[in-house]
Amino acid sequence: MVPLLSASRPRGKLAVTCPNVFTLHFIANLLPAHQTLISCDQFSNKQKPIFLCILISKRIMASRTVAKDIITLRGSAAIVSEFFGYAANSILYNRGVYPEESFVKVKKYGLPMLLTQDEGVRSFISNLNAQLSEWLEAGKLQRVVLVIMSKATNEVLERWNFSIETDSEVVEQGVSREKSDKEIMREIQAIMRQIASSITYLPCLDESCVFDVLAYTDKDVAVPFTWIESDPKLIANPQMVKLHSFDTKIHKVDTLVSYKNDEWDEQ
Repeated sequence: MVPLLSASRPRGKLAVTCPNVFTLHFIANLLPAHQTLISCDQFSNKQKPIFLCILISKRIMASRTVAKDIITLRGSAAIVSEFFGYAANSILYNRGVYPEESFVKVKKYGLPMLLTQDEGVRSFISNLNAQLSEWLEAGKLQRVVLVIMSKATNEVLERWNFSIETDSEVVEQGVSREKSDKEIMREIQAIMRQIASSITYLPCLDESCVFDVLAYTDKDVAVPFTWIESDPKLIANPQMVKLHSFDTKIHKVDTLVSYKNDEWDEQ
């Protein structure tokens, strides 16, 4: 079992759980040797600049395409940690943990997203993402869970589970992988749309709630003093909904939400 850590934030508890459980470089090449470069002498003076412009433009576009396909460990860690920040904001908004008027609309992943304006939450998520990125880059992070609990009783109502698989070869040997930015964005879009539509498949939260963030890590991870040991905050006999996943080719993130089984639904 990995240690679990928890870190709390003012006004609405945030816990971070760690499984120890405490809680381009690109150089454009010339045309291939077998490809014939048409002499500019075959074109009129007016056509020469156009030909050269098109040729240079195509080479630049090819350079950009290849560069965007290269995913490094640090770049992948940044993508995943940033994703979690936006996902956490979306969950807090769509599950009504914070009032609607405390969020502002921005565009991200080609979608309208909502970000909290609560300074305490913003600071917490920012610091959390920095720590997650560090653990992701070290290949030490296994899972992140956002837990929604009753403010009155601390009963766990929902667990948004983000499981992470890391390519060990990339961590150990420093190699890179290839995947287009657009493909990664499409996969993240699918998850964000499912979170936004969560009201259609999750029970209504009709009471004031708080939340924790649990981070599961390897046992040998260095733990900041701001994190505290935590239990996993499980739900007995939960209902579960598996959401989409996304993969940077270095980190694969699988998403699952579990929630308290409503006894009225069983009758």
